[in-house]
Amino acid sequence: MKAYGDITSVSLNANKPGSGFVSFKTHDQAKEALEKTNMKEKINDTVILVMPHIYKKDNDLYGKPKAGGSTPIVKNQKENFKSNIFVRFLPKDITEEKLREVFS
Repeated sequence: MKAYGDITSVSLNANKPGSGFVSFKTHDQAKEALEKTNMKEKINDTVILVMPHIYKKDNDLYGKPKAGGSTPIVKNQKENFKSNIFVRFLPKDITEEKLREVFS
């Protein structure tokens, strides 16, 4: 088993430079990656943010938050993310291969 789990795919977000996605084989492996990184990882002296990824269509299943309640995305991140993690603040020169290496 890899340090954070078995990766099925890695992609950089072309629409939002500096962000990307890492997909693990199972939800448990993605959850373990989040726990082991404490939601932070370092790439070439740059600290990146590691978060659960919630598909927009999954988030849309929830209504608007009630007064004083948490937002649907927060509820989803705690309960319903699948096997993807979202990474932000990636260095500009990062490649998919390097991102895979960091999480492998």
